[in-house]
Amino acid sequence: MDQWEQQLKKSVNQSMPENVDRTISDTLSTLPARKTKQKGVMYSFISVASLFLIIISMSLFSPSFASSMKNLPIVGSAFEYANNAGIIKGAEEGLVTAIGEEVTIDGNTVIFTDTLYDGSQIHIGYMEEWDEELGHRDFPVNVLFTVNGRDIGSYGWGGTGEYLDDGWYAGTISIRIPDLPDSFKLGIKPFERNAWSVELPVEKKGESETIMVNEVKESGELSLSYNTVTFHPTSTAISMNSSYPEEYDDEFHRLDYHIVDENGRIIQSTSASGSGQVKNGLYLNEYSLFYEPLKEKPKELTITPFLFGETDNDIAFVRAPWKKEEVTLSQGEVGSVTVHDVVSEEHTTYITYTLEGKHASYQSQSLWMEDQEGNEYRSYTTPHYNESTGEYRLAFDKVPVLEDSLIVTVELETVQFFDDLLITIPFSND
Repeated sequence: MDQWEQQLKKSVNQSMPENVDRTISDTLSTLPARKTKQKGVMYSFISVASLFLIIISMSLFSPSFASSMKNLPIVGSAFEYANNAGIIKGAEEGLVTAIGEEVTIDGNTVIFTDTLYDGSQIHIGYMEEWDEELGHRDFPVNVLFTVNGRDIGSYGWGGTGEYLDDGWYAGTISIRIPDLPDSFKLGIKPFERNAWSVELPVEKKGESETIMVNEVKESGELSLSYNTVTFHPTSTAISMNSSYPEEYDDEFHRLDYHIVDENGRIIQSTSASGSGQVKNGLYLNEYSLFYEPLKEKPKELTITPFLFGETDNDIAFVRAPWKKEEVTLSQGEVGSVTVHDVVSEEHTTYITYTLEGKHASYQSQSLWMEDQEGNEYRSYTTPHYNESTGEYRLAFDKVPVLEDSLIVTVELETVQFFDDLLITIPFSND
């Protein structure tokens, strides 16, 4: 979330993201090896990427897409190379729209492979030719989005992806645009010049359920209005408003939210977007907070707002070498992390760990690895939580040599919870 990103700038430089029944061809064996470099961009919300393999039968290709596939290193979807639980679930539920639009941007071919939209965020998968020295030029950074040919107002977007062998990059773009129709054309074009443009078909798929809350909580100068909770196939979305005097903006604009279900399971944050204005001396803000998708609707969710403590202290990094045995690292005033196992598989390194402390949702993400040369290996996803064991598992770019590589975390300042702003929202399972 935006607030957490700001805190990380002070404490740690951390990155913060279909299954249309199709013929699976024998080309699976031609899938390229992954490289361990990833790229991410973040704008008005933190977006995280996705993970799922979609093999598209040639009968579904558009002519231009089929032609383009002759040069692609894979037959399938760019989503396969990302790591977002929402897109995985959307894929499993058959919510992806297969497309095949190709454009040339600064001499590089970009092929848009899929879109996914369930009323929450729009996810776009694309394959891009890339040059390691030249980078990605102006795509997808300096672009504008349109809906049915018309410019749109405020929106948030971000993206990430993975570099592949054979000179290709598999990327995803995630966009949050309010008040969209169920079916539309999403246009993408550069800020300057008209060298290229593309219009991608987007169709809303899947069933969502919105629960009205309409409850206001107040604490001193801060007022929070909890409006709705929506269970989408690809995310859990919370709509709310806040208001506070203008002079409190430096403090309250960093407000974040800790969410657990009736079993105490922490619901992981994935992104957020919002807007605000000053009126009659008050900041009036609207937010859409996005969390991981849930397999089943919970009996209740408890939301507790919080703030990280302000500090002028230097960042305190905590490092410990991995020696194939359990190791515990302090995270300062908020608790500690105990690493139980570190393994590498294919192109990914996994850390399994447990936490001590009251704020596991962000303790769990303040963890990465370094090799002996000081190169960092970070995660681009939220950790997977095993409810039966209480363990977290976090995926990283592969660490070449695990022996004596370093596990790294930071000492975090005390978290201030606003218990008088806490709300427990019950849900019926009718």
